[in-house]
Amino acid sequence: MDARHELAKRIDCGAAWRTARSAEDPTDDRSRRSADALVELAGYVKTLPPNDRRFDAITGLDFDQHDFPGTDDDVDKLITRYGSNPHLQSHPDTFLRELVAIADRGARSRRRSRMASAKAAEPPRREPDVPGPSDRIASDFDPAGGGSDFDPAGPRSDFDPAGGNS
Repeated sequence: MDARHELAKRIDCGAAWRTARSAEDPTDDRSRRSADALVELAGYVKTLPPNDRRFDAITGLDFDQHDFPGTDDDVDKLITRYGSNPHLQSHPDTFLRELVAIADRGARSRRRSRMASAKAAEPPRREPDVPGPSDRIASDFDPAGGGSDFDPAGPRSDFDPAGGNS
């Protein structure tokens, strides 16, 4: 099914959930107001052309995969809030823009996760075997022109630190 149809179906589930909440507590105007706004939103989504670019952006979102509202589901949270605030005018395009933002965050998160797992799968990089500043190598003691009397203790000196010459 296409994203437009799946989204409209999920919004209808949200409207039915809000209607049930309104029946449980008739004094709570938020649920009635939200249910009415969600019915209008679902109708608006159904009238949009199938090639609306916003539907391409939200194709990766899961709609109607579980009971409404889903636990920690950003889409369901957005649906349950829609139309419930009497001081804010809900607008379908604002809803769709927020839905696209949810899809974008999810795509970025999945991309970062794939990159992290790919990096973890790479073999560890070996540093080249390069001597450090305290490592002594033969060329440090080999005078220009070569020689075969390499002494790892360092070059010989005639200087006697005790004050005498040998």
